[in-house]
Formats: sequence, structure tokens, C-alpha cells
Amino acid sequence: MVCATPQRFQRHPVSERRGAPRNGLLARLPPDASARLAPDLEPIALVAGQVLHDAGSPPAHVVFPLAGIVSLQYLTESGGCAEIAQVGNDGVI
Repeated sequence: MVCATPQRFQRHPVSERRGAPRNGLLARLPPDASARLAPDLEPIALVAGQVLHDAGSPPAHVVFPLAGIVSLQYLTESGGCAEIAQVGNDGVI
């Protein structure tokens, strides 16, 4: 198994229609906390195989998935790859 190849973030327009995908964690925030975070939230499009954070370096962003599942993987010393967690639209990476 090979771990993902790094790819760049792509900006993605936010859907304003009712029923648009939402992150459950953000949806449960109190209105005042949500209002404080809103200016700093920016939608991005993720593609399969995209690396969000490199091990050993501090993350530049946090990601609140809106749809799909993000797989957290660990690259072993022998070059293998192991999935250590999955995060859906109810969590944060």
C-alpha cells in the first residue's frame, strides 16, 4: 500500500442552498462561537490522495470535512502505510 501523493488545496465556492453539506461539529457550536469563527472559515475542495498535513510539522490549517471521509495515514519506516483514523463530517482534522 502506498500513502497519498501531496496535492494542493483548491478553493471551492460555498453552496447557499438549503440542505448543503455541513460539518456537524461546526453546526453544534453556540451562535456566538460560530460568529467568531465564520470570518476565518474558507471552503476548499479536496481530492483523493491529497495530503492535508505532513507528519512532524505543525499544521497550517484545520479542516472541517463537509462530506466524505478523510483517512489519517501513517507512513512506516519500511515504506508501508497504515490507516490510523477516519474523520467524517462530524469532526476536525
